[in-house]
Amino acid sequence: HNAATIDGMVPEGTPGFKGGINEEIEVTLDAEGFYGIKCSPHFAMGMVMVIRVGDAKVDTGFAAAKVPARARKRFDEILARNGFGK
Repeated sequence: HNAATIDGMVPEGTPGFKGGINEEIEVTLDAEGFYGIKCSPHFAMGMVMVIRVGDAKVDTGFAAAKVPARARKRFDEILARNGFGK
């Protein structure tokens, strides 16, 4: 497994990150917003997470980013469970 940001699912102007397979990664997220994170080898199986920094609201780019169907389902579930659903 690894942790990596998903294109289109980070605050605008924020660089992404990608950890190595089976390597620990430490990242400081300074920009307020939502960050979509994936396990690169298991992205299509829906192995994703969301990090919210600050009091941001979900922007349309985050919600509309093109991701595999299982990942989209998981993102929708995570957001809904935390009061940001449709």
